[in-house]
Amino acid sequence: SATEPESRGEGTGAGEGGASDTPLKPIALGAGALALYDPAGRAVSPGDLGSAIDGDADTAFEVGAPDDGEPVQVGVVVDLGSVKTVRGVEVTTSTPGVGVEVYAADGSLLPAEIADPRWDKPATIAGASATKTVRFPRNGDTYRYVTFWFTTPPTKGTKAGLSEIKVLG
Repeated sequence: SATEPESRGEGTGAGEGGASDTPLKPIALGAGALALYDPAGRAVSPGDLGSAIDGDADTAFEVGAPDDGEPVQVGVVVDLGSVKTVRGVEVTTSTPGVGVEVYAADGSLLPAEIADPRWDKPATIAGASATKTVRFPRNGDTYRYVTFWFTTPPTKGTKAGLSEIKVLG
């Protein structure tokens, strides 16, 4: 059942911590768990998605978007395979200045566009350039899909990259 986004609230990348001191643990992701999420058809030269979950911060999934001054509007969606309790995310990027918003949905079908009301937006990570762990504000909603959505282009160049991503329960 879909929950209206406004009932869950939005989070920010303002810092670690949250409603609980319970340690966050990575949710195991299968080999086919990641996919490019490009509802507007803006992706240019997407790289290997597996590089974002290979455990090696020296490799990265990179994707470009047209150099037209518009927001990147491309992302990586993680399909958890079934609804799971998600309490946060960890993002490592080596792309200075890139902005990432995290969206999550609990339905059986992936929402067709980022503006779909079935998406919640539990986290925003502004100006990522290292590893950031962000707890979701409600510390334990259930989701099947988690999307890392590039918004702000990188400081240099036209490619945004994710070295490692983890969905945390």
